[in-house]
Amino acid sequence: MSEEDVPVEKHLDVAGRFLTLAEASSASDGDTGAWSIVLAFYAAVHWVRAYIRHAKPGAHIASHDDVRHAFQDYPELRRVKPQYDGLKQLSHKVRYYGELSYQRQELTDVMRMARQVRDWAVPKIKRG
Repeated sequence: MSEEDVPVEKHLDVAGRFLTLAEASSASDGDTGAWSIVLAFYAAVHWVRAYIRHAKPGAHIASHDDVRHAFQDYPELRRVKPQYDGLKQLSHKVRYYGELSYQRQELTDVMRMARQVRDWAVPKIKRG
């Protein structure tokens, strides 16, 4: 299945499952807790992609660059851009630089940012 074929519902399902894993992992210390950041970021990716797919069913969103451009093309997405960008930067630090030491409060803040993306996107999609 190509990205163009992924339906909104699939993005929502995957995002919810990633957030559930992220929240469970964020309760752990060490490496597992750090990887919860990556899961939280990818949950946000799927909520944003679900919103884009909902707003324009034929939208091309095959890469992170496509999502980055969507923040310009869909001004309403700017409401969650700070959270999305923060999650992206933290995920990048874990994935590429091996920054694996995070305090419990930092992980709590990460989960809050992910839920803010969800709480913005899902109602707009469900109403629509």
